[in-house]
Amino acid sequence: PTTTTVASTAPRYKLQEYQGKNIRWDPCKGPIRMKLNHGGRLTSTQLNEWETELVSLASGIATATGLDFVYAGTTTQELASEHPGDGRHPADLLIYIGAEGTGALEDFDGSFGGNLWYDGWTSGVWDEIQMYEIQVGTSYATASYMWPYGKKYLMNWLGISFGLDTLELGINTEIMSWGNNGSGTSTNPSWGTGDLIGFGLVGASNGCVN
Repeated sequence: PTTTTVASTAPRYKLQEYQGKNIRWDPCKGPIRMKLNHGGRLTSTQLNEWETELVSLASGIATATGLDFVYAGTTTQELASEHPGDGRHPADLLIYIGAEGTGALEDFDGSFGGNLWYDGWTSGVWDEIQMYEIQVGTSYATASYMWPYGKKYLMNWLGISFGLDTLELGINTEIMSWGNNGSGTSTNPSWGTGDLIGFGLVGASNGCVN
């Protein structure tokens, strides 16, 4: 007789973690509200385009995760300078448009940057995301190439804000791999199969975080 050993397949995705626990939004804490602070830096036409895209992106992520995630309009909320505390916030996921030097995100490179606020004391295998901030540079946010060519980069940051990290090397067709346009095209990027699997892993089906 011959014994056949089948090697386990490496995961196609990686989830964000803190001290050995993955992080995600708690579906039992109510809706997750994404808001936009454009600081008057967008024209009315640009603002309409941004809001149309954000509504569409929120809908897609809500479907993929099962979370109550919505675009809730504009806000004057600034980037946080200290931990926002427990519970939901007026803008749980804040998209902030501003030039270099106007924000407080350490990894902002002039185009995109993100900042995670979470509860590092959550019990169990998950840590709860309490607020996430994405900064988009003014020159990028107002450029003719923001929509549609910059859409995949914003989608990547949105994926990160839900607890996804990156896909393994060699997978260059998924949004979260930074490699390509998912199952779409450069002018119409769309979440790939691996991206959707990742969203499912950090979604509502896992129950309450606590």
